[in-house]
Amino acid sequence: MNLADVILNNVRRYPEKLAFICEDIRITYRAFNERCNRLANSLRALGMRRGDHFAFLSKNCHRHFEMFFTAAKGGFVFIPLNFRLSPRELIYIMNDSESKILFFSKEYLSVVQSIKEELKGVKTYVCTEDKVSGMASYEELLDQAAPSEPDTSSIHEDDLVSVCYTSGTTGYPKGVMISHRNRIVDMTYLSFDLEYVEPEDTHLNIGPLFHVGVFAQSHAHFFKGCTVVILKEFDPKKIFELIEKERVKSFWATPTMIQMLLDYPEGERYDRNSIKTIGYAGSPMPMEILKRGMKFFGPNVFIQFFGATETGPLVTHLCRRDHVLQGIEKQLKRLRSVGVESQHVHVRIVDDDDRDLPFGQIGEIIVKSDAVTEGYWKNPEETRKAFKDGWYHTGDLGYMDEDRYIYIVDRKKDMIITGGENVYSSEVENVLYMHPAISEAAVIGVPHERWGETIKAVVVLKPGAKATEEEVIEFCKKNLASYKKPTSVEFVVEMPKTSMGKILKRELRELYGKPRERKEGIQEP
Repeated sequence: MNLADVILNNVRRYPEKLAFICEDIRITYRAFNERCNRLANSLRALGMRRGDHFAFLSKNCHRHFEMFFTAAKGGFVFIPLNFRLSPRELIYIMNDSESKILFFSKEYLSVVQSIKEELKGVKTYVCTEDKVSGMASYEELLDQAAPSEPDTSSIHEDDLVSVCYTSGTTGYPKGVMISHRNRIVDMTYLSFDLEYVEPEDTHLNIGPLFHVGVFAQSHAHFFKGCTVVILKEFDPKKIFELIEKERVKSFWATPTMIQMLLDYPEGERYDRNSIKTIGYAGSPMPMEILKRGMKFFGPNVFIQFFGATETGPLVTHLCRRDHVLQGIEKQLKRLRSVGVESQHVHVRIVDDDDRDLPFGQIGEIIVKSDAVTEGYWKNPEETRKAFKDGWYHTGDLGYMDEDRYIYIVDRKKDMIITGGENVYSSEVENVLYMHPAISEAAVIGVPHERWGETIKAVVVLKPGAKATEEEVIEFCKKNLASYKKPTSVEFVVEMPKTSMGKILKRELRELYGKPRERKEGIQEP
């Protein structure tokens, strides 16, 4: 298995077909392959050897794909950088990854210049748009190199092709090692689970390409010979314009992104009849958002995915036929799940001693497949903690029903223990989303002298909506066991989020995770 074959297969089948559209740039599969060849040959001329690492700092563009497949053809390792990171975080990742070349878009020139002296291993800097004094030019590197196919015969399926750093929600970010085999297997699995993907389809990439889930979705469409449209950054207006102009068949988003599209006031005026698939991940879709989405985009377009950087990322999928708003209780309950295991993926629910738990009992979700990473770059201790006997321990708590649908109830570290009772934040959050005034909600545990922890809700209200703390708590009390209700509510203008729109509970704990004085009328758990 070699990723270079993925490109060559498409070149043989669809040489003049558009592979990528990025703003006013349109690249055929033949031209894309030639650009990757030129860059691979150019990097070898610069002294890069098999196994050497290089990094890229940029918002979305076609060069993310060129550099990834250049790494595949040249035997190099690609390090995609999160452009939202601080200079200090970038320095850590660059040094930890041992990158020898840093590619960057011109808008990050000042950032690169500010950290240059602290990058220990970088020998070459390449600006991807313009020529910068004292630095190499991306297009010049391509122009000066031969378009011939690099020799890939010595590249093994277990060789690394990329190292993707986790978001670092706790401690330093960890580099997840991704091999040729990991990526090919995941593309294959995902292309099955997406359903109905045809080479004639056009896929719109709207999420950040440094994120493995976003990259994987676009890779799966590339694998099938589709055209991939690349949006520089999330922008509802441009998304609707591109859907209409390019007759987009599919895109992938988080529930937060989908909510932003639904809330865009002019969305109705754009033609979106071409859409046949919307993949989403990050969390199950709140029911109210799903109802709006199915009415707006169509009743049979949504597919949910669950995974992690370490798993390739695909673990489970909830197919479009499971996205029903009317049916028997079992069908409706499945909307709260993340679906069933994907092709050739094995999932177990285990206790703290890795013993299998019966259907319906909550434990940790562990995963095994050929797409799962071998571990973390230069981090054997964390690798030993997370990978045991070939199984990756996700840190997610959940259960499996008799039909093997998997339900996530919380992150292991986010579970709240109050008065000896386990409370899963997602259960409380689902109720909060039912409140007509609440737009976003997150639940955290707050230290409590008597109960160990008590429950705090952090919420964002819908524009123009009003609600009081007492009202929100009473609403939860009517829909939950008393000990699960929040004992305090924090109203905020916006939530701290990751680049993928996931709420950062670590930051919420730092900001609001202190106990408040008990208010009259609010009962203890």
